[in-house]
Amino acid sequence: MSKYPNLQRSLFFKVIPIASQIEVLKQTDISAACYELQIQLEQNAEVMNEYHRRYKNGEEINALAELGLQCKWPGDLSDEEWQMLVELDPAKYHSSSTKLTPLQKEKWDAVIKKCLSEEPD
Repeated sequence: MSKYPNLQRSLFFKVIPIASQIEVLKQTDISAACYELQIQLEQNAEVMNEYHRRYKNGEEINALAELGLQCKWPGDLSDEEWQMLVELDPAKYHSSSTKLTPLQKEKWDAVIKKCLSEEPD
């Protein structure tokens, strides 16, 4: 059985280079793997054109539909439904998939400082 099979089903995972996929799969738990996927996507931003092409062709996982929850808003899911959603598509729904990477944090910090009329470092 492969490591993190549902993460590997993700279109985000499929479009990154093999070396980046290996880095994701080296992680010791799913949380770390989801975060590493975000970092690899950031470092390989050029793959997003391929992601969007495949997305338009219907290659993206629709975890809500696969679970029969397509008419529900993710915020209205029960804890059990949410757990199933995270398990089926961790690249999109795992909390570590939305953590800011160091580069994203740096960019947000600059925006916040600018909005607060402070000079960025």
